Amino acid sequence: MLTLFLQAEESGRRLRSMLRPDDTLQFYTSPYRRTRETTEGILRMLTGDDPEHGPSPFPIHKIKVYEEPRLREQDFGNFQPCSAEMERMWQERADYGHFFYRIPNGESAADAYDRVSGFNESLWRQFGETDFPSVCVLVTHGLMTRIFLMKWFVVPLPLNWRQETNGDPAGTTGPSNTLKIFATSITANSSS
Repeated sequence: MLTLFLQAEESGRRLRSMLRPDDTLQFYTSPYRRTRETTEGILRMLTGDDPEHGPSPFPIHKIKVYEEPRLREQDFGNFQPCSAEMERMWQERADYGHFFYRIPNGESAADAYDRVSGFNESLWRQFGETDFPSVCVLVTHGLMTRIFLMKWFVVPLPLNWRQETNGDPAGTTGPSNTLKIFATSITANSSS
């Protein structure tokens, strides 16, 4: 838990260093506890006085924070069965493909993609509102972040999400690596 707390504070410091004093902010967070706690840590650092930079230009009462159920983590079912059954399910998922395999009593990554697609459409419509903030921050989970970026930037579905046995045992075309490469190219292009 301490690591999560420290990561949230560091994220808040980094975010604050990237903002202009006249920026307006809006947060969307998953309703799950760890993301709400992360949001609180980010806000604490963002709105608190900083010995190095002085008082914060971002009073907490001017920051909008919304819990967004569509940003919750992929649902892995209500109960997890015994370890042997879990192992069988993970093998079945690997054989079938991570993206389309629906966990019993849960959802597939494709289901989560549909949820994020709906959120993206709502967010896109909000951009046209006159009072939409200059900065929008999403605090969500790893898979949901990757899916959001895939959908927002129209990144194709990584091969090993379609089916694990795609001839890429090293995982070099996996979702994390695809988006790391993509994020790196955005960063490199935006700094030029």
